[in-house]
Formats: sequence, structure tokens, C-alpha cells
Amino acid sequence: MLYHFERPARSTKSVVVLLGMIGLLAMLMLVFQASWIILSFGGIITLPLLWDIVANSVAQVTLDENTISWTMGRKIVVVERRDIDRIRFDTRLDGSRKITLFLNYGGKRVVAPPCTPPIKDIESVLKAAGITYEIRHFHLL
Repeated sequence: MLYHFERPARSTKSVVVLLGMIGLLAMLMLVFQASWIILSFGGIITLPLLWDIVANSVAQVTLDENTISWTMGRKIVVVERRDIDRIRFDTRLDGSRKITLFLNYGGKRVVAPPCTPPIKDIESVLKAAGITYEIRHFHLL
């Protein structure tokens, strides 16, 4: 195995966001006496984050001699290295990162955002493995 990156879904940031949303809903209910429709809508949009925290699924990406694979929850994607033409790292305006694998036969695969490792960590591994990559900063699409 050349490189392995793992990120748990349960992080301090996600717990703080969930608690902030619950606090906001409580304030809307107690101070402003918000309608149950507004409160239920706010509760529904917090359910995916709550599920991620409770399930504590792990997002990971692995690069070995023959494959690049990533796992997020139950989804597992494996791409053979011989099928990869190049890898592109995009930094978007909101600061998020996107990794796209361009395949030899013209297709492409996008690595799931929670699986995206820090570019500085994986860049040296890709260079040592002889995999062509490019880095684009502040790409809109």
C-alpha cells in the first residue's frame, strides 16, 4: 500500500453544527413561537448530519500498486491504475476540494468529497508512483 487516508464522519465540526442547529430550532420555538412546519423542516434538514454522527461511518481513500479505491459508508469504488490517464485536483471558490480521475477510455470518476485527502499529503505519493496529476485552483465547475 502506497497511501491510505481515513476520515471519520464524527468530527468536532459536525457535532458543533448539529448542536448549533438544534439550538437555533429551540430558540425559534421558545422565543419566536415558530410554527411546527418551520421547526419540522429545520429538523428534517439536520437528519443526514445526525445519521452521520450516530453511524460514525468512515470515509477512506487507498492507493496501492494496482488500484486506487475509496470507501464511504457502504459504497466502495475501485479503479485500476492502468485505466487512469491523469488525476486532477480542483479547489473551488468555497474552499472545497474535488478529485477527478480521467480514464484512458474517455470516462471519468469523481472521488466522493468526504474521501478527499489533503493534496499536500497525496501529491508526493502520486509523483513517486509516476501518476500524472494536475492542480487547478479556484475552478468554478
